[in-house]
Amino acid sequence: MLAGFPAGGPSDIVARLIGDKLTEALGKPVVVEVLTGAGGTIATDRVAKSAPDGYTLLTATSGMIVGQPKPLSAGCRSIRSRISSRLSRSASSRTFSS
Repeated sequence: MLAGFPAGGPSDIVARLIGDKLTEALGKPVVVEVLTGAGGTIATDRVAKSAPDGYTLLTATSGMIVGQPKPLSAGCRSIRSRISSRLSRSASSRTFSS
């Protein structure tokens, strides 16, 4: 589990509390890694590029999800652009009659 803000801060504390509960529930250790920088975008980018196997989690704040101004690299689109493209595809596939 990645926490995108400094150790000892609210994001880290929540990640460690959740990690402890997941360790109890799963019977396997959950490691919390603090990966700071760019307002949480570096941790978000690492999770977005990780294998989609469910083993990499992110403790995120609303600013990390909503406030992504642009993707960090060409291989990773922002969440906002993914939602926008889905909405536009959904709207263009509908037919409206009056």
